Amino acid sequence: MTASPQTPTALPLASGARIRAELSGLARAHRARIAAAVVLLLISAACGLVLPRALGGLVDLASGAPSATWLVGDSGIGRVVVVVTAALVVGAALDVAGTILSAGAADRVIARLRERAIGAALRRRQLEIESAGSGDVVSRSSDDVAAVTTAVNTGVPALVGAGTGIVVTVIGMATVHWSFAVALLLVTVPVYGLAARRYLREAPPMYRAERAERARRAGVVLGAVRGAETVRAHLLADVLRPRLAAPSWRVARLDVLVQIANTRLFGGVNLAEFLGVATLLVTGFTLVDAGVVTLGEATTAVLFFLRLFDPIGRLIMTLDQLHSAAASLSRIVGMIDDDHPGGPDNDDDNDDNDSDDDNDADSPRATDAGSLRVHGLTAGYGARPVVVDIGFDVPAGATVALVGASGSGKSTIAGAVAGVREADAGTVTVGGLEVSALEGAERARVVALVAQEGFVFPGTVRSNLDLVSPGAGEAVLWSALGLVGLADWARGLPEQLDTELGPAGLEVSSVRAQQLALARVAVLDPLVIVLDEAASEASPQDAGVLDEAVDGVRRGRTTVMVAHRLDQARRADRILVVEEGRIVESGTHAGLLDSAGRYADLWDAATAGSAGGDRADYPRRS
Repeated sequence: MTASPQTPTALPLASGARIRAELSGLARAHRARIAAAVVLLLISAACGLVLPRALGGLVDLASGAPSATWLVGDSGIGRVVVVVTAALVVGAALDVAGTILSAGAADRVIARLRERAIGAALRRRQLEIESAGSGDVVSRSSDDVAAVTTAVNTGVPALVGAGTGIVVTVIGMATVHWSFAVALLLVTVPVYGLAARRYLREAPPMYRAERAERARRAGVVLGAVRGAETVRAHLLADVLRPRLAAPSWRVARLDVLVQIANTRLFGGVNLAEFLGVATLLVTGFTLVDAGVVTLGEATTAVLFFLRLFDPIGRLIMTLDQLHSAAASLSRIVGMIDDDHPGGPDNDDDNDDNDSDDDNDADSPRATDAGSLRVHGLTAGYGARPVVVDIGFDVPAGATVALVGASGSGKSTIAGAVAGVREADAGTVTVGGLEVSALEGAERARVVALVAQEGFVFPGTVRSNLDLVSPGAGEAVLWSALGLVGLADWARGLPEQLDTELGPAGLEVSSVRAQQLALARVAVLDPLVIVLDEAASEASPQDAGVLDEAVDGVRRGRTTVMVAHRLDQARRADRILVVEEGRIVESGTHAGLLDSAGRYADLWDAATAGSAGGDRADYPRRS
């Protein structure tokens, strides 16, 4: 573990080029679907031109002018009704099919993007996530995903449909007479462009600022929810309310400014529509007067433009949604590691072949039985180191316990040893293999961390256990349950391993949840386990149950144990006393008591008043 770069204060934002590269890479697998959607929508848009053509022909027929369209000819309205009806039915069917295909492709792309973003967030340095705040990650995973999903579900099909409709209609107008298309483009495009340009200059920064304020607000809410008991106990509601109100008011203000920008945009659109109709009427009058086109053809051109109002309006509405989504996409894609850009071909979170690695010649299991070496470890939070120059060795299969007062740095050491916290300096190796060089599941198979609180995932007992090793056999699962003392409990369940747990099934106690977490580690079968006060939350009557579960999992494995209770530490092969980020004592339980140092003082404090109490059988120093 080498020195870390300067700690960021927020997760990064992705550039437009980065977003396009990511989306194009993900869309590559759906090219056929996207191409089919575009073709169907183009044909649907062409079918929509039949009605204006027919109405123009009827105008010519009624005025006695020779019809320029085969739709009408000299046969009257009968052919028109049949052809127009058929065109409308076919166009509607193709529009539905094209919209379904485009929406399906977009949904698949965004779903895969969301998976990659969450996976990348989990792989990011813990220090980055902590610096940005949990609100930023939650906001990117909820508000931003919701904005992108809304844009995908409504905006992308509208964008594709409107885009194809506009292109086909302008081409159709040019087939009537090129002057109509040129006049329309010369007059309306600049107005549309100026309105859109002003909107694009004003709206995106406001959308990005709004997303950032939402993230700050989410951080305050999450902190209040997690510390609800403290908030109530110390009557902190009045203190937290201004902290929540400030970002909330900024979000509301930015929402109003965005609506003002939208109103200006639609004002420009309405102006362009007015100028477009006026220009086409003048052009049509000039061409009809000169005998270049018929009255029916001029009518067709104007109807073509009137037909553009809906797709242009949808396109403008889509523009608003897409820029809201673009701000969100920059935050979502920003969570993806830039070392692995692109689509699924470059995805590094596919662990389908992980099981094939266990027997590789270079795997740690093939080269070493699990000895652990920590050398020169310095780690902390930001610029402030919490532990400095920590070093110790643990022979394969042995247990070392970290003890010390709260805040001394025990959990920081544990996180760095497990590889979930990046160190500022120093190395952690297992059998000579540096832990920081390992990725994801590979690292978990070498060194696994068990925290204070176990988590039960909604699902069966089996799915909770083989989550870490899909397809693990029943013998492995029952063996893991036996190690943590849950085998009899599981056999007594209605469906044993297939019993549902969680809100939809059997609710389990916190002790059972922690035992299941320890059983998951046994199924994973890592070389080294790090127990960060894994049994500290147990009540006195449950402490023995969890201690036995911990002993079962660590038996035969190299173990680093953060011990909240010294009766846990006394069973370790070696005890390290941590004080103010440094190891101040090292030795066995008996040896440290004999040395009458800091550990002995801690032991005396822990066993004070033990006579007749829960610790009556613990030896005290004389």
